[in-house]
Amino acid sequence: MRTIPLKLCIACLSVLLGLTACDDSSGSKKSVAKPYLVFQADDGTHGRELWVTDGTAAGTKMLADINTTTSDADSGPGNFVSINGKTYFSADDGTHGPELWVTDGTENGTVMVKDINQTGTLHSNPEQFTVMSGSLYFAADDGVNGQALWVTDGTTDGTTLVKEINDSMTSNNLTNLTAMGASLFFSADDGTNGSELWTSDGTSDETGMLLDIYTSGSSSYPGNFVVMNDMLYFSVWDDDEGSMSSLWVTDGTADNTDKLSGIWDDNYDEIDYLTVSGDTIYFTADDGINGMELWSSNADGSTIQMVKDIYDGDSSYPEILTAANGLVYFIADDGTHGCELWVSDGTEDGTVMPLDINPSGNNYIFEYAAFGGKLYFTADDGTNGSELWVSDGTTTGTKMLLDINTTSLSANSDPSF
Repeated sequence: MRTIPLKLCIACLSVLLGLTACDDSSGSKKSVAKPYLVFQADDGTHGRELWVTDGTAAGTKMLADINTTTSDADSGPGNFVSINGKTYFSADDGTHGPELWVTDGTENGTVMVKDINQTGTLHSNPEQFTVMSGSLYFAADDGVNGQALWVTDGTTDGTTLVKEINDSMTSNNLTNLTAMGASLFFSADDGTNGSELWTSDGTSDETGMLLDIYTSGSSSYPGNFVVMNDMLYFSVWDDDEGSMSSLWVTDGTADNTDKLSGIWDDNYDEIDYLTVSGDTIYFTADDGINGMELWSSNADGSTIQMVKDIYDGDSSYPEILTAANGLVYFIADDGTHGCELWVSDGTEDGTVMPLDINPSGNNYIFEYAAFGGKLYFTADDGTNGSELWVSDGTTTGTKMLLDINTTSLSANSDPSF
């Protein structure tokens, strides 16, 4: 049985922007027309910096070199999200560490919003960016309150702490931050109840644990939050089985938070990568018979099915599910082609590998972004290194968009969204 990395890390989140480019005939500002996709990449000269694309090779360019401490220093921008005509993200300018930044689509308009953690050499490491009711919420550590819930209106003074949850936890405490209507939902550990389901309306008084799923003090580790039809779906680790998990649903109240009825006679192993496309939830699971494969469910759980047994007799390990234009994209291994890009329309016949990108070996795809009805991703074809690719789900529409790092034939730009 071959082994591939599970739960590949997504360093950054994708965002489709609607920003107006600034017209500067002097050429002193770099700007891009709307809409566009923001990402980080390394051209081999400037390090990992802020890039943008409009979906064309000509419209793919570096927007700002944020970390100029050395010529090839990395700012590592990530966690991109759009709100009120601007893009917020985390970045390290080489002086303050990873902090909250914003761009209006121009080089001069790319600035740090606030140095949240000013306790010496530490940094706030903002992440989990989520828009709710016109405000941007995120997790950050100011060096005093641990990793806590924060909010910003885009100004220094308007970037404030919402609620301290556990001042002893400086990272990996507040996760899966997701908005549904006028409420936020997330997983957090207050130091007493373990990692459980929390909610917030954006105020300190109304931020708290929604339900202690496992009252024994152990953690239920809610994860994989997705919203469909005004309901929040998420996975929960089983308290007794350890490696088993189940699918849960909530309408935002404790009384109506429960295991999804109609699906699970028994728990399935490692439910992961929940993704919504239309009125269907897609996820990966192991039923104990077919290995880890792609599954789907309707809203109430009355219809659940394995979409396709991609690797007959073993696990195909589908990962990083992303929906775009009615299709679900993911990485999987059919036992013949290695790890490659796959796409599904929800049917067995419509679940296919559009292209064997790297015929000579595995093509580990670590980064996905849905943009303009297509999928943009990082791939290595065995010749050009890890570069920016695009797919519309067809063989002819799956291709390298641009070889960003041309310092050598196989040099990697490693785009991250």
